[in-house]
Amino acid sequence: KFNTALMIDTGASTSVVSQATFDALSSKLRPEFIGKYNINTANGLVQAPVYRFERMSIGRYYVNDIALVVMQLQHFSADGLLGMNFLRSFKFEIDQANARLVLSPFES
Repeated sequence: KFNTALMIDTGASTSVVSQATFDALSSKLRPEFIGKYNINTANGLVQAPVYRFERMSIGRYYVNDIALVVMQLQHFSADGLLGMNFLRSFKFEIDQANARLVLSPFES
């Protein structure tokens, strides 16, 4: 288990962690290297490594077999970005007044 602070980014198709965060968690979680990919960012196109993690969870909600992009995130207030590859698995609401993310399962 590893705790980190991620900023919600509904415009990010894939979740991102900073290089420093990845360095801290990779020895404990042993992710699988998928490859280097061109990633569109607000600052243009960059090439970044992508790793597959067994599971990513927020509280009781989780996604198995999830990819995370690893990038240098200097001058960034969080450890990374929570993207749509996690969020699309749930109904979600952003409670801006209380700075909270509210997740719930899709009804079957």
